[in-house]
Amino acid sequence: MADLDAAHRAFDRGDFAEARRLANLLRKDATDDATRAAADTLLQRTSIDPVIVWISVACVAFFALVLLLTRH
Repeated sequence: MADLDAAHRAFDRGDFAEARRLANLLRKDATDDATRAAADTLLQRTSIDPVIVWISVACVAFFALVLLLTRH
């Protein structure tokens, strides 16, 4: 459980990359379902929001459109 505590501490301090790394290791090496479920929850909490991805893609597409339409 020390790894799970370390992952939660990393999450609490805002180091989401470290929290994901530790949760992935914990999920792979966990022997009980409760630990695996806790790692899954932590991975879910630190995953990228799909809405943000689509908004970013839309912004890039809009920027490219504006560039194409305003070119002389």
